[in-house]
Amino acid sequence: MRRLACLSLVLTVAICTSPRAFAATTVTDGQGVAWVVPEGWSAKKLARGIALTAPDMRTAESYIAMRFDWGFTKADREKLLRVFDGIAVKTLPHLKRLGDSWLTIDGRPVAVIRYRGRNDKGDLHEADYYLASFGKHAVVVAASGDADRLKARRESLHALFLSGMKSMTGQNGIRAFVGGESGARTSVTGAARDGSAATQPSRVAANVDRQLVGRWVRQTAASSYGPGAGVASSTTYTFTFKADGTCTLNITSWVSASSPTMTTMSGPGRGTTHRGTWSTAGGKITIRYANGTTLNNHYLVFDHKGKPALKLFLPGGKPVYYLRG
Repeated sequence: MRRLACLSLVLTVAICTSPRAFAATTVTDGQGVAWVVPEGWSAKKLARGIALTAPDMRTAESYIAMRFDWGFTKADREKLLRVFDGIAVKTLPHLKRLGDSWLTIDGRPVAVIRYRGRNDKGDLHEADYYLASFGKHAVVVAASGDADRLKARRESLHALFLSGMKSMTGQNGIRAFVGGESGARTSVTGAARDGSAATQPSRVAANVDRQLVGRWVRQTAASSYGPGAGVASSTTYTFTFKADGTCTLNITSWVSASSPTMTTMSGPGRGTTHRGTWSTAGGKITIRYANGTTLNNHYLVFDHKGKPALKLFLPGGKPVYYLRG
C-alpha cells in the first residue's frame, strides 16, 4: 500500500508540473484520443485504443491504452475491483491484488490497481491498471509482465496515461460522436453528452412525418487486430422520434480487448443519450441537438422483409439503415 500511495503522489505531481521531456510521437486512436508514445516505443492504432510495443519487449509483456464508453466514481470501487480482479486472473492466473489507490486529478476520479504474484518457476509478475473517469467515458492503460521490467517502464507508463487524460480534458469536455450520422465526426460536448438541457419544443409538432414516429435501431460491429493484440466492438444506435417533435439518440457500445497475456477487457455497455428536436420537410429530416449540433439528411421509409425500415442518406449519398425497434 505504501508503494501505491507513492504512485498517487507521483501521478499528482506529474499532472501539475512539467514532466521529463520525451522524444515521443503522438498516435491518435479511432476514438480521437491522442496518446503520447514515449521514446523507443511503437504503437499500433486500434479502433478504440492503441497496442504498444516497448523496447526489448518480451513475449509475456502486454501494454494497451484504450478509451471506453463507461465511467466510474469511488462509490463504484467494489464493482470495479471485482471486474479487474477477474481480468488480472485471466491475464496471469497466479496474480493477486496488491492494492488499489484513488486520487483526484483536475476533478476527475483516478484509480490505480496493482496485482502481483509468482508463477510455478518463481518468476515475479505484475499487472498494473491506470484508470481515469470522464463522466460516461474512461481512459485505461493496462500493463502486465515481469515485475522488474514493469517497474523500469513505469515512468513511460505514467507519461502515456497522463497524455490520454490531457487529450480528453483538452477537448473542452468529452468528445462523443453521434454515430457518424452526419457523415463526419461531430463533436458533442457539454450538456448534450448526458442528455440534459434539452431544447424545449412546441407541444404539438405539425412539421413532422408521422411515419417516422417511434423507435429505429441500427447496429454496427468493428474489429481491429495487430501483432499480439486486438479489439472488437459492437455499437447500437437507437433513434426515438416523438410526435411532439422531440427526439433522442441512445448509443450503447460493447468493447473487448485481448492480447497474449490479457484474455479480455470489456466495457459494461453503458449508454449515452443525446436529446433534441426533429422536423421534416422536402424529403429531409432535420435534427437539432441540445448543444446546437444540427443534422439534415434525406430519408426514405420502406418495407424490408415485412418490417418498416428507415434509410438516411449521408452527405455524398452514402446510406445508413435503421429497422423499426
